[in-house]
Amino acid sequence: MQGKEEVTVAELKKLLAEYPDDFAVVIASDEEGNSFHIAYELGYGHLRDTGYEVEFSTWVYDNEDDTSERQITLDESDAVCIWP
Repeated sequence: MQGKEEVTVAELKKLLAEYPDDFAVVIASDEEGNSFHIAYELGYGHLRDTGYEVEFSTWVYDNEDDTSERQITLDESDAVCIWP
C-alpha cells in the first residue's frame, strides 16, 4: 500500500519471535519518530487503499445506499489493526 510492502500476520509473528515475551509493543506515527503510542488492543476489519490514503473500517454496509451499517465479522475481514 502506498509504495510500501505490507506486513502480514505470519510475517509479524516471525519478526516478533526473536524478542522477549514481556517486551511492550510501541507504535510510531512515522519513520522519523515524531510520536509513539503503546499498543493496548488488536482489532480486525477491512483495509482499503483509496490511492490517496489507507482506510481501515470495522463496519460494513449491507446495501448500496449506505443505510444499513453493521459491525464486520472476522470472516469478512482482511486486516488486523493495533490500537494505541
